[in-house]
Amino acid sequence: MKYRENWKDVEMEEKYINLERISNLEKIGGKQFVRKLINSFHRNVSQKIESAKEGVRSGNLEAVERAAHSIKSSAGNLGAARLEEISGNIEKIAESNEDINYDELILKLENAYNEIKPELNRILEEFRG
Repeated sequence: MKYRENWKDVEMEEKYINLERISNLEKIGGKQFVRKLINSFHRNVSQKIESAKEGVRSGNLEAVERAAHSIKSSAGNLGAARLEEISGNIEKIAESNEDINYDELILKLENAYNEIKPELNRILEEFRG
């Protein structure tokens, strides 16, 4: 995925999960596999957002970069394009040690994650059983 230079350019319609990606994952490993991926995704993203916040508080941009990279990879696996793009941009910004309001960036990341949670939870329910 090509990352935009300006993270604010990420469009709202990209916030949802790519259901074709979910369908492909189901074909590969079945419904239980998809459920495991989503549950792991929830745990990983929540932990990494907290790691990024701690990195910002302590001035450790390397921790912010690592957390954003992990979220980017996980989001890409599930087809969460907006979350993938925002985390990729944060990763690049932190890597360059850019002097920017990281709290604002992490909030945007957290909001993007919160926007897709209902869709992921709907998929979990649908794939139950």
